[in-house]
Amino acid sequence: MRSLRSCCVITRLLVIGAIVMLPALGHAQESTMIGTVSDPTGSVVPGVTLTATNIESGNTFVAVTDERGDFRLPVRVGNYKITAELAGFTTVSRSLQMLVGQTVVVNIQMVPATVAETVTVTGEAPLVDTTTSKVAGNIDPRQMQELPLNGRNWMDLTLLAPGARRNEAVGLVQNRQGYAQTKVDGQEVTVNYHSSPDSEQTGYSRDAIAEFEVVANRFDASQGRSAGMLVNAVTKSGTNAFAGTFSGYFRDDKFNAADFVSKRVLPYSNQQLSGTLGGPIVKDRVHFFGSYEYEREPKTFTYNGPYPAFNIDVHFPSRVHKVLGRLDYQFTPATRLSVRGSGYNNLFYAGANAATDHPSAGGTRGRVATQYFATLTHVISNRTVNQISGGLTNYERQDQPIVRWKGKDFPYHPVLHGGSVIINLRGYTIGASPLNIFQDTQSIRDDLTTSYEWGGRHDLKMGGDYLRFHNDYRWCLRCDGVIVADTAAPPANLESLFPVWNDASTWNLAPLASITRWVFHSLSDTEHRYNVVRHLFAGWVQDDWKLGQRLTLNLGVRYDWDSNAHSEKLRFLPWLPGNLPRENHNFAPRLGLNYRLNDKTVLRGGYGLFFAFAPNDGVQQTLGYLHRFENQIFNYDGRSDFTTLRDGFFGWFNGPKPGFQESLQRACDINFVDGCVYRSLQQEINYPGRKTSYSHQVSAGIQRQFGTDMSLEVNYVYTGGRREESAQNVNLTYDPATGANYPFRDVSHRAFPQWGTVNFELLEGWSNYHGGDFTFTKRFSHRWQGSATYTLSRFGDADPRRDQWYIGNDGIVARRPIGFPLAPDLGGEYTLAGAVTGGGFAQGGDQRHRAVVNGIWDIGHGVQLSGVYFFGSGERFRTNFGSDLRDEGSAAPVGSRRYRRDETIIPRRGLVGDPIHRVDMRLQKRLPLGERRQVFGIFEVFNLFNHANYGSYTTNESNANYGKPSFNDNLAYQPRMLQLGFRTTF
Repeated sequence: MRSLRSCCVITRLLVIGAIVMLPALGHAQESTMIGTVSDPTGSVVPGVTLTATNIESGNTFVAVTDERGDFRLPVRVGNYKITAELAGFTTVSRSLQMLVGQTVVVNIQMVPATVAETVTVTGEAPLVDTTTSKVAGNIDPRQMQELPLNGRNWMDLTLLAPGARRNEAVGLVQNRQGYAQTKVDGQEVTVNYHSSPDSEQTGYSRDAIAEFEVVANRFDASQGRSAGMLVNAVTKSGTNAFAGTFSGYFRDDKFNAADFVSKRVLPYSNQQLSGTLGGPIVKDRVHFFGSYEYEREPKTFTYNGPYPAFNIDVHFPSRVHKVLGRLDYQFTPATRLSVRGSGYNNLFYAGANAATDHPSAGGTRGRVATQYFATLTHVISNRTVNQISGGLTNYERQDQPIVRWKGKDFPYHPVLHGGSVIINLRGYTIGASPLNIFQDTQSIRDDLTTSYEWGGRHDLKMGGDYLRFHNDYRWCLRCDGVIVADTAAPPANLESLFPVWNDASTWNLAPLASITRWVFHSLSDTEHRYNVVRHLFAGWVQDDWKLGQRLTLNLGVRYDWDSNAHSEKLRFLPWLPGNLPRENHNFAPRLGLNYRLNDKTVLRGGYGLFFAFAPNDGVQQTLGYLHRFENQIFNYDGRSDFTTLRDGFFGWFNGPKPGFQESLQRACDINFVDGCVYRSLQQEINYPGRKTSYSHQVSAGIQRQFGTDMSLEVNYVYTGGRREESAQNVNLTYDPATGANYPFRDVSHRAFPQWGTVNFELLEGWSNYHGGDFTFTKRFSHRWQGSATYTLSRFGDADPRRDQWYIGNDGIVARRPIGFPLAPDLGGEYTLAGAVTGGGFAQGGDQRHRAVVNGIWDIGHGVQLSGVYFFGSGERFRTNFGSDLRDEGSAAPVGSRRYRRDETIIPRRGLVGDPIHRVDMRLQKRLPLGERRQVFGIFEVFNLFNHANYGSYTTNESNANYGKPSFNDNLAYQPRMLQLGFRTTF
């Protein structure tokens, strides 16, 4: 029903938009041809009709040169034949390829004709961009199809782009909160309901994506909701010929080398089958395309923690289904419609952290998504094009712990099958809670592109969009209890306390009472279900102003508005008054220039301000606490049965579990008497004065073309992140004698004595990235193509400086400077950045050197060789002691936890990983099977030289495996693997 209602809403919006053709909103076409037509004397020729015909689909696009001989022709991506015609002149024909996001200059010279004739001009589109100043790279159709990819995740190819900053691809182009946005056919498809969604992005078959563009720095004003990088992908479409593919790819542990961590060959098997079909419904006008992919992988997750009895292998067969359909209809050369629908279903096992988590912390993960999108493009005049688009995306996350109760559902299971009590030991975690979250977004967007003359040529884009962002949260967060047992080392007989690792009914928790700091237990009056709605609007103007023949200015401004970015209208005393002003001034200027030194060399650079999508964690968790009471219960009287759990008896409650209203009346902030319960806000909430994250981006560079097929590009890029996310328990005060917090257990020194942990989702950190990018490109000619990128960079960041929070005279939380210096581990220390994952947060670390080389070689006789080499110097990781020795009062890893028992402080980025070297190769042979039918035999080897590459390390000093690599199931860090495959085309 939710999907049906959403569909009705977006349909109405699309109909209204199509009728009125909103005249002041817009987004760039997939690609654009611009140029000037002149005669042999150099004089411009107005009135020339230019017709671009897509060679595969037969779609035509028409423009006429203006009084200055200029033309602008928005087209779809693909291969084109361009014809220039005018009475009295020889007709000129030229062919070229258009890639997504490109603006290609096509200058044409026409000569007077005495007889009817056509001149065909040979040549490719220029490799230098003489119109824009963004730092971007294209992954073309040949790379999409022919390069080796372990797992066939097309996002892996983002690693090839200049300015890329990851060692592996999962779902986001950049692994830092608010720094990535993915668009498919112009639709925003990023899953961003929380701050660490890298593994939750919707998947598409590699065979369904035609090509894509990666913008690493300074995209124009028509793009937004990312403070970092952007991916623009386009799906495949049908052509005038019925054509399809059927492919199979197979991997098996018989051909794998030993795992680098466990030192043995892990059980492994993977099968992928993929099919596509496309063709005409009406020749030259209506085309269809469809794809389906199925993947099966019986997978093994290996635990290597400090307790041998718990170091087991967990086996689970992952299954993935990906389906996509697309219809393109060109009504006339001036009007066309594109409609796409897609589906994604992924069921797999996730094992948490193999070195620091018990197997019960893992479980099955379901990721289900559907998307629908339509785009209507209309050429209003020779100068003006309007495009309206809209659609909806639906996403569901299902996280079910593998642990059960006597092999069945837990007695209390408000979400899925329920979950176990969670035990946080020193450096080790046991148990997990279930999670079921829905994100659905309806969007509508309109684009107007026009041009005019005033002091030079202006290519103007104006636009705006609206998104309805909705989340349905079903989160059993601490609803079964979390025992924080880290005041001393775990008992020596810990393994015997959990005799059946996946049956919580057999667990003996009573012996943990003596080392338990406290227990969290949440109760809800909505069965732990909450709904969040945010309305987002954006508008922009982008003017590419060509001043003379050499200089183009890229001038833009963007405005973003969000109705519920920071819980401004939610009343939750004393934290939020319910009447905070919304952010109404998020204007983002974009300034750039492109200076053409000559036909083959350009200088370019600029500056821009970029706002992120405000993190949603604080929004949904603040709302959740209105309906969830989170007890923080101390064992003040030292009861030995404090952690006992049996048939309706909860030791920490000393009896049965109370109800929500009953607990609320016992809350210390409601009734501050002996025996009251401290209400804990363990998950991050919003606070007054919180504002959206943003970045300053700067670039300066030069691009030079050599001959007709090669180019070299050098760019300096800077990204200065501001208001970056972190979390902190603000229910603390600080001792001027030590520069540290008073222990949280000392209630008399809490900032809010009636409350437990008060965890704010602070947007007050900062970072600075400086990088030098060097990119060489050789497009396909003489039977080969290749590219190489090298990045030299420095990346630093800092956690927020701490303030003293208190309750103001108006009864609302406020803050003031602390007034004396704090210990360096308590925030404000700026160092090289360290990678970190945990507590719903993830980011990459500083990596000084990075190089990627890829190539495709057509050897002849139907044989082709292709490969990718990846190098990354050691990445820095944030380290911690593993225990809250400063007693900051939070079970979640929200503080730095760098304080050791000997009163020294662990360096903030105290661990540097090993360098990564990875070579992937593909050898394929083509066998013709008759007219338009052929089969390709494919042999691929990944990590050819079996270099030990690690993506995870134990960063907890209290863990016996500190500093050692830990298991990471990402394919980028696997030993040598072989894949056999085939692809048939017909």
